[in-house]
Amino acid sequence: ASLLADEGLSALTFRAVAKRAGATLGTVAYQFGSKAEMAQRAVRCLYETNVGHLDADPAGSLPASPARLLDEVIETVVAGNSPVLRAFDEISLHLSRGDDNPAFRAVTRSFRDPIGVAVVSRLLQADTAASSLAAAFSSIIRGYGHHCHTLSAEEGRELGQRALSAFTGR
Repeated sequence: ASLLADEGLSALTFRAVAKRAGATLGTVAYQFGSKAEMAQRAVRCLYETNVGHLDADPAGSLPASPARLLDEVIETVVAGNSPVLRAFDEISLHLSRGDDNPAFRAVTRSFRDPIGVAVVSRLLQADTAASSLAAAFSSIIRGYGHHCHTLSAEEGRELGQRALSAFTGR
């Protein structure tokens, strides 16, 4: 997980994981079986590490105010400090460059994001949002995050407010 977050998908090899973990190449190959399985487990680990292990109420630690929650989301994107978003970006970029490996597509399709659903639900002030809407929100966040790299922090915040205002009515 740390290798994926630190160095990207291209660095995620059995040999690199074995070296970082102080394990043998055979042990890593046996534990993961494929690069896609390694990527899927790495993303899951990053997610759990960064949002904590989920309890019955994933929205419990989110700000109650949709406006405050949106501000927190925007600050996270502008700061560029979300290893989960970086990991998904790496996998998405890999796929967009023409990798026809269905196993990598499964990494993103199989991922369920209860925090994303909770965030969108809170922003829309709804009991629960559809997972497809949470996936759309996540895609917008990733695109917005890429664009932020070319902007000042203030410009990034302004772009975030414009890009994400539909989710709060602001």
